[in-house]
Amino acid sequence: MNDIKCPINPVDIYDRYLALESDEKDIIRQGDLMNVNYTSYAASGAGLCKRKQWYAANNYTKGKTDADNIRKMKLGTLVGQDFDKAMEWMLKNLEDTGDVHFNPDLEILIEHEVANLEHKLLGHFDLLIIKDRKGYLYDYKTCHEFTFRKATGKILSKKNDKDNYAYQLGTYAFMIEESDKIECDEVVYMENIYINKNDSKIKSKSIDLNYKEFAKEYWKSVLDNQLNTEPPPFGLQNFTPTYKWECDGYCNFEQHCNSPYKKKAK
Repeated sequence: MNDIKCPINPVDIYDRYLALESDEKDIIRQGDLMNVNYTSYAASGAGLCKRKQWYAANNYTKGKTDADNIRKMKLGTLVGQDFDKAMEWMLKNLEDTGDVHFNPDLEILIEHEVANLEHKLLGHFDLLIIKDRKGYLYDYKTCHEFTFRKATGKILSKKNDKDNYAYQLGTYAFMIEESDKIECDEVVYMENIYINKNDSKIKSKSIDLNYKEFAKEYWKSVLDNQLNTEPPPFGLQNFTPTYKWECDGYCNFEQHCNSPYKKKAK
């Protein structure tokens, strides 16, 4: 056994760095919300537990995200940045080459901010391609093997009418359509691009455009809940929570919530 120890631990330093970076992003995000006079509804939270939305809007203290989950989110960020660089490379290098895959009449928005006053929302979508004022909307999702196979149709599962990834795209889509800052009259196509963390395989899944309306209904209900002095009652059919796993270490407000779906409550 080698008893020699390094004076520093690279993994510990990496985790500390990511935690600091995550805190800084939260501060910036909250500042953005305050600057545009929006309640703290993040579009990326669409389709998830409505109790979390209630706690966030009522300024309850958020718990710290653990190192494992921060690393998971960072991996997704890094992959997304690579896609962004690829799109930027295309714009920079292919416009004048006559490449048949490039159309100079396209407008491409990457990691772009969009807000909605009526629903008190702020968010940043991954990719929007616009042609003739019609939009094609994309989101990047890194996931483990089981989620990848389930999301891309390799595992037969019960009908899931609360697909939060689809609700996210639907939310961005109706926000884009109602925005006076983005020249897109209608989002005509939505797609999630899944990246398997186990083997780096990539598959895409188109999303039903009805999720634009489903998402609107979801956020309307969230706003209605804010009129109450207590968070909405529990019930999986009411998005409280949407999934049981949300109460198993994936909620920043679990210290305030008496969810029966917490593992320790079983």
